[in-house]
Amino acid sequence: MKSMDWIIAIAMGSCLVFGTAIVIAGPPLRHFLEVHSAFMNAVAAAMCVLLIAWMLTGGRESVLWAWMPPFCLYPKACWVRWLVIVGIVIGTLVAIIKSNEGINHR
Repeated sequence: MKSMDWIIAIAMGSCLVFGTAIVIAGPPLRHFLEVHSAFMNAVAAAMCVLLIAWMLTGGRESVLWAWMPPFCLYPKACWVRWLVIVGIVIGTLVAIIKSNEGINHR
């Protein structure tokens, strides 16, 4: 694996662990996120940029896709991989916008 693959694997793994921790920890961690929402939004936006940069620099051919079902079933369908990345980016941007709306309405 290339170094960018390792960065993506660690970053995405961290996102999954942190997301699970939010659900398990409940209100104390949610309060932390509310207090540090600007920082968390910046991290989320940076992750989107990192994902796009990874795809543009060869991530569409990465071995990481072989580890993730159902993508391992479609080894030659790069458009599916791009669709996943675009979906992640759009979902993240919507979440950032929604979190900022929540802050502005308090």
